[in-house]
Amino acid sequence: MAKDKGFWAEEGIDVELVSGTFQQSKDGLAGGEYLVANGDFQFFPAVEQGLDLKIIGGLHEGCIKLLVPPDSPVQTVADLRGKKIGVDEVGGSPWAITSISLSDAGINPAESAGEVTFAPYDASTLQEVAARGEVDAIGAWDPFATIAEQAGFRVLVDISTHPLFGGRFCCFLYASGQAIEQRPEAVSALLRGWYRAISWIAANPEETATIVTDTSQHEAYIASADKDLLVTLLTSYHYSAHAEHEPATQIAQAEEDALYFAQALKDVGYLSADLDAEQFRDNLVVDIGL
Repeated sequence: MAKDKGFWAEEGIDVELVSGTFQQSKDGLAGGEYLVANGDFQFFPAVEQGLDLKIIGGLHEGCIKLLVPPDSPVQTVADLRGKKIGVDEVGGSPWAITSISLSDAGINPAESAGEVTFAPYDASTLQEVAARGEVDAIGAWDPFATIAEQAGFRVLVDISTHPLFGGRFCCFLYASGQAIEQRPEAVSALLRGWYRAISWIAANPEETATIVTDTSQHEAYIASADKDLLVTLLTSYHYSAHAEHEPATQIAQAEEDALYFAQALKDVGYLSADLDAEQFRDNLVVDIGL
């Protein structure tokens, strides 16, 4: 699609945009099928275990929320002690965000501590199972999180605004170390194109929503065709806060936020207890020198 590829074509490279699962993105980067992919700190455990992936830039803020049904007696994260929380997967990013939030509220999120219970469900059913009372709260990705919010669910944590997470990149741009070494010009061109796309999205959220829902020319990129919802989501991710930043500013923030999340995830057991968070960050984040 011309609008999709124009930013990269102007950088002199031909690209194919594909969507997939976290695992597909990770495998595609590691195997050389993808030069650059977006992802969050769900890549961190694999990197800790030796997978050669590098953060080369930041993408956006937001996209995960912790919510409770409209009639829930739970008013704060601290009220979740002894409760059951639905997530798309134990060990996934909403689980990690919820765990950090619980820990900050004085609740040990570890299963062995018995202070809270996590239950995995398909992401598209989380709102329904919470409404039926099967779980007391849900940690969810967008668009499902914001759809639940618009249906009356109350937000306990929105990572685009919450003090623990607001102003931080939740999603980054990754490349493999091998790709950076062997195809540096292509990786740099992709990153330049991505940054130009971020600026364009910030200025044109309505047209962006039209593009990503136009299934006449490509498969649907996201699990919603509601353009008004998509505009709400795109605006909430604070693309505009980064649209005019120089690459050096972007990578400096990516370094800071990668360190923050590495330490927070270590503290809740998502990463190893003996991890040196600063060394991990230094190995993970690479300034490719745009």
